[in-house]
Amino acid sequence: MRVAIRVLALSAIGVAAFGPAVHAQDMTTYSFSGTTIYIGGGFQYLTLPDIKFTAKGNENSVRDGGRVDFHQNNSDFSEYGGAGGAGIETALGYWGGTRVTGGVKGFFSSLENSDNKGCSADGGDACIVFDPTGQLVGGADSFRTKTDRDVDYWVGQAERKFGRGEPVHEKPNFYRNDYFIIGADVRGIDQDIKIRGHTEGVSGPFYIYSETLDTTYVGGYICIGGEYSFGFIPFIGSAVKGVGGIYDRLGLRTFINARAGLYNADTDYDGRFNAPPISDEGFPG
Repeated sequence: MRVAIRVLALSAIGVAAFGPAVHAQDMTTYSFSGTTIYIGGGFQYLTLPDIKFTAKGNENSVRDGGRVDFHQNNSDFSEYGGAGGAGIETALGYWGGTRVTGGVKGFFSSLENSDNKGCSADGGDACIVFDPTGQLVGGADSFRTKTDRDVDYWVGQAERKFGRGEPVHEKPNFYRNDYFIIGADVRGIDQDIKIRGHTEGVSGPFYIYSETLDTTYVGGYICIGGEYSFGFIPFIGSAVKGVGGIYDRLGLRTFINARAGLYNADTDYDGRFNAPPISDEGFPG
């Protein structure tokens, strides 16, 4: 089974693809003649949708198109792991009093997890297996499902940055914008998923589902960044921003980076599902 899907995705900072993504890295930099090269590593946290191919319900009502009482979550994905990144930024000159630079950067991370979930029938219910289209294909009085999921998450970006010629050392009273960025990027989430169901009386898995799901995002983004201050907040401002305040004495300053973009997502899906057919006598097992 293979299908391509195109959708529009709106991306904001802290959100990537199907769910929240948090990315942090510590970079080592080297600068020469107006060009900076940086490389480093860190961690990636990514959340993706659950996988649900099994359920518990009444066998006869399901055969007649009835309701399934409980869909099992065979695998959720909220994982963190290592990430590596690199980039290069070079000065392009000045536009009026604005310093212009161009850069290319990216990162890559690989995450994986495994889940084991069981199902035991009770009362008039049965443990049921569906295929990816939602059709009933098999079941048992009880079974165990093992799910393995490997995900690669990667990003490549090219951007132009318009910033101040020289850094500002004074705190603003409220907010000072220091730079504006316009860029384009390609990012992808590539998943390999394998689900195997085992039940008593059946040698080996009585159903196997394997899937490759690759989603590539192509689009552009804008970004603004600068420094803000607590000085505009009554009472708190005078305490943390005033001369001699503890916030100043600690040498702390506060900066913000806000980003938003519009992307086209192209999803390529390839799945294989193998399970015994259901006979009139009942479910296998």
